[in-house]
Amino acid sequence: MSSTGKQLLEMLDQRAMLFLWITLGVGIFITVSSVILVANTIRLAIYAKRKIIQTMKLIGATRSFIRTPFLLEGFLQGLLGGAIAAGILFALFKYLEQWLTVSLSEFVRVQPFYYGIIIGIGCILGLFGSMISVRKFMSEGVGN
Repeated sequence: MSSTGKQLLEMLDQRAMLFLWITLGVGIFITVSSVILVANTIRLAIYAKRKIIQTMKLIGATRSFIRTPFLLEGFLQGLLGGAIAAGILFALFKYLEQWLTVSLSEFVRVQPFYYGIIIGIGCILGLFGSMISVRKFMSEGVGN
């Protein structure tokens, strides 16, 4: 291999690693942002329903009975967010596929299993964000 080819491959490798690190950073930022957004949304829902929560506590509702609707709300927000993200990725890859040759389109094709993983991760992040918010506000005694 010529030195020019070696230099080109090294430059491509460096750019690929830079792209990997940038993508990883953006992914971490989006993950943290989504958890914070869900946590704040659930926090607002708890605050808006503080009188109802107080009444439920007065009549003897258990903590899990009060928490469950908020956890489900976070789960559903994550499900919706994951489904939207998977749909956007599917549409993007379908669009890109028309511009690529047949041999290159095989590399861009994504298995349906991965779309399910994206939706599942969205559900987990939504549930995690709601758990953070519910735990914090229930321990502070909202409605007391």
